[in-house]
Amino acid sequence: MRAKQRRLRWPAGFWNIAGPIFIVLAMTHQGSLPPPSYIGSDNERAGFGVTTQISDFDVSLLNGGWFVRWDVQPAPAEPAGYIYMPMLRVTGSTFIPSGVELAAGVANNLGRTWIIGNEADNIWQDNVLPQDYAVAYHDAYFFIKQRDPTAQIAINGVTQGTPLRLQWLDLVWNSYRARYGSDMPVDVWNMHTFVLREQINSWGASIPPGVNATQGMLWEIDDHDRVDLVQEQVIRFRRWMKDHGQQNKPLINTEYGILMPINFGFDYARVTRFLNGTFDLFNSLRDPTLGMPEDDYRLLQRWCWFSLDSEQFEGQYVRSLFNHSTRQLTPIGQAFAAWGHNHRTWYSDLQISAGPTYSATWAVFAEQPSRFTLNAAVSNTGNLATGPFAVRFGLGSPDQVAPPIGEAALSAGLPARHSPPGNMQVAWEQVVSQTLTVFAQADPYDMVREFHENDNTKTMTVTPPVVLDLKLSDLHTTPRSWPLVPPTVTVTVPLSVDISNIGGRGVSGDLEVQFWQGRPDIGTHLGSVILNAQNAASLPVVANFAWPNVAPGVYRIYAYIPPAPDDADVDNNQIFIQVSVPVARTFLPAIRRR
Repeated sequence: MRAKQRRLRWPAGFWNIAGPIFIVLAMTHQGSLPPPSYIGSDNERAGFGVTTQISDFDVSLLNGGWFVRWDVQPAPAEPAGYIYMPMLRVTGSTFIPSGVELAAGVANNLGRTWIIGNEADNIWQDNVLPQDYAVAYHDAYFFIKQRDPTAQIAINGVTQGTPLRLQWLDLVWNSYRARYGSDMPVDVWNMHTFVLREQINSWGASIPPGVNATQGMLWEIDDHDRVDLVQEQVIRFRRWMKDHGQQNKPLINTEYGILMPINFGFDYARVTRFLNGTFDLFNSLRDPTLGMPEDDYRLLQRWCWFSLDSEQFEGQYVRSLFNHSTRQLTPIGQAFAAWGHNHRTWYSDLQISAGPTYSATWAVFAEQPSRFTLNAAVSNTGNLATGPFAVRFGLGSPDQVAPPIGEAALSAGLPARHSPPGNMQVAWEQVVSQTLTVFAQADPYDMVREFHENDNTKTMTVTPPVVLDLKLSDLHTTPRSWPLVPPTVTVTVPLSVDISNIGGRGVSGDLEVQFWQGRPDIGTHLGSVILNAQNAASLPVVANFAWPNVAPGVYRIYAYIPPAPDDADVDNNQIFIQVSVPVARTFLPAIRRR
């Protein structure tokens, strides 16, 4: 409940040797793989809220995993491997940032989890009617997903897991279905677990906007740190998720903590007990009937302590993880750090983070191979650097028994997360007459110990353009600058021109390339070259023509392909250059008159 002042290629044959070695080494890793888990290390489930600048504090001491700032940072600092979760703020049915600013934020935060609003159910925070929040969420969701399909979208953190707040959430859910004809497409569910009174004109969280009630949970100040009430909220929210077909989704808690000051009895010792109690609770809560199956049926996947650095809440002095003046850990921060240290597991996690993609040089002749360069970027999102590994490219899927297209190795491995990805590339030649599926698979020999491998493979489709579109380029002489020629001498000038196919459908039969002095429609035809799949079977395709009996002079020379009726663009079927055959001048000796 952030206050309103925030208000509130390796050499040929390499793999013949290295591959078997990798396989033997990989066998030594089997049996030591950690069990499947939503998050690689439990310490990374714990995060914190930052009200100033995270770089002002040595957050590596805390041994946590993520943070929020209640904003969208275009270039967020993510020290010590912490993961930033951007947040939009909602006003009515709109949100900020939006438009160009939000588009830039998305481009700079690819693959992040986006939180849409902050306590929209709370009149002291975003304060949004349910029907308006449904619109804002819909528009923000599709704006972000259209620009980054890898993004995860979370609802705003509902202030508390109480019946009154879930009534507000029901109104949002039903409003979305009524307006858009489908359930809300939520990737990540989100709640807060404050223990606050729900009553008009009283301390606490009051009544959610759009809910017809005057009171809800009438908790007292001394209930504020009751772990059992926190547990009730998580279970109640998870039950709501199951009732709405959302049990398989993650649930995160993007803000909770102690908002009461020391003069209300909440000293360091009491707050520290609450932190340790809730951290242990969140990390251990499991229920096969309610929890997330992918995460060993845990009820809560991540939680975020309020706060790293704020020592003020609504005019009262409260406790943070760091002393804002000395930049030293407080006793609460020390408790956070100790818990994280005791719950850390070292792991690596490779993923294809970009691609695979390809660039193509399409075959000029039908049934001849096109030439491709395949690319994929591999990142390590774990907290431990990897050793060497390979990336395999192939047709179909890795489960199919087929020779791979090729492999590339990253012998140095990758550092821990937030380091630049490894960019892998292989060359490939293939006859492509229909759409093909190509995969990129990181670590096919299981060299890297990962906590899960479901993101090691990604696919793309290679689809040839359905048109024929021949293009001429780089018409030149050999040599490109012609030497001096005596005035009475003629020479043979070799001409060359490159032929490419911008379309994916190649030429059937012969291809004539004509050479002209002057424009093809009005000039002098110098001769032609006939090419076909037998005499020009490989790429690049080049037409070479010997232009005989050329006297010194300057000539405008064209190369031209008479276009087929179905050539998509005839304008690029010709090209010209100025050819200069310079004359060698003769200078007679001077004769002196007598």
